[in-house]
Amino acid sequence: MPTDKRPLQPPPAAASRTGESRDNPGGFVSFFRSYMNGWIAAAVVLPTAITWKGMPIFESQRGILTTYTALMCILTLAFLFFSRYLFFATSRLRSRIGSIGLFLLPASLIGATVFCGYGYYKTLLNSAHYAGPLSMNEALKTLSMADIHEGTALLAYYILTVVFAEAALFFMAFREWKPSGR
Repeated sequence: MPTDKRPLQPPPAAASRTGESRDNPGGFVSFFRSYMNGWIAAAVVLPTAITWKGMPIFESQRGILTTYTALMCILTLAFLFFSRYLFFATSRLRSRIGSIGLFLLPASLIGATVFCGYGYYKTLLNSAHYAGPLSMNEALKTLSMADIHEGTALLAYYILTVVFAEAALFFMAFREWKPSGR
């Protein structure tokens, strides 16, 4: 248990470091720009690359998958970044449970990524099987959204696969970043 009874407070905001007032709208823009830093780029680049050249997908779902996967990754990473002080407070626990929890969280997110990736692949094969005489490649290129068997499940599995992977990356980076003395 931490010996310090004071509530954990975030460090001074970026706007304070630059000398800008929090009451000034321009100060918020500077604060927000430094707050989000490269997270938005990281949240968009990984899912977009996977969608365009990574996992096999139905061509008719490419646009919706690119949009919603990136959006869900941005929102997830923004929430995790927003909650970082809570994670930091949890990581300061000197107990075995706190350190095991910080290990198990990324491990369970990786497990969820594998589970959803397998579910996606299995559902994709099943959906292509329902396409009738079309080969897998023909089905991926020609089926419309309405003709894809279990299309909603495919969308959910795909998006969750990438979101869980990015969340696991966040927690592993957080664990690496967290100095052992804090």
